[in-house]
Amino acid sequence: MKSSVEIPLWKKNLYVLWIAQFIAMLAMSACLPFLPLYVRHLGVTQLEEAQQWSGLIIAAPFLFSVITSPIWGAMGDKYGRKLMVVRAIIGLAVAMALMGFAQTVWQLLALRMFQGAVSGFIASTLAFVSASTPPRRAGYAIGLLQSTISAGNIVGPLVGGVLSDAIGMRNVFFFVGAMCLISAVIVIYFVVEKREIEVEKQKKNSVLENLRHAWSTPELRSILLLIIAAQSSIVFVSPVMPFIWNI
Repeated sequence: MKSSVEIPLWKKNLYVLWIAQFIAMLAMSACLPFLPLYVRHLGVTQLEEAQQWSGLIIAAPFLFSVITSPIWGAMGDKYGRKLMVVRAIIGLAVAMALMGFAQTVWQLLALRMFQGAVSGFIASTLAFVSASTPPRRAGYAIGLLQSTISAGNIVGPLVGGVLSDAIGMRNVFFFVGAMCLISAVIVIYFVVEKREIEVEKQKKNSVLENLRHAWSTPELRSILLLIIAAQSSIVFVSPVMPFIWNI
């Protein structure tokens, strides 16, 4: 008889992806406390102009991820979801590290756009877990994975704020970029994807068809609108918070 119960593969993958996504969320939110100040560091001296640039730069990656996440999801169905997870975390690492070299606010904006376009890490990990988890445990797995979003958003700004004072704003970008690379290595070596061979070819809808279906379904449309409202309220004051003492 076996002395211990072997952990199922789907659960091992879930725990590894939890760690990897927590690191990614920490990295993405670590720069938020000082990002408006970084805008002024790059030469935007007028307060109103700095506030406008801060709002644009904070929103840029989210805008582009809305456009590209469904595309990355479709590619994950075709080429493998683990590949998309690794691609997303490496893309985030490159984007964050390059922000540390930015010399102008335009360069920072372009890199934030690049971050949103190539990342899509949350969507990639969610697709992987949804596909590999037994249906009866899907709620548990998705709920546990989504907890990294809150955990990362809590710990990330604290880490970023402390490090920006200790080592400087530019070095924080290099630090979180290195963390993302570590996360990518963890996924590469410890996540195992089993792609089952489809006996029958199923009809695959395009990204636009999936979006039309989601918007035309009242329940899905309501959920999407609630998510948009909730996420907007969370980051609504982020662009101006560091400038309150100047007002």
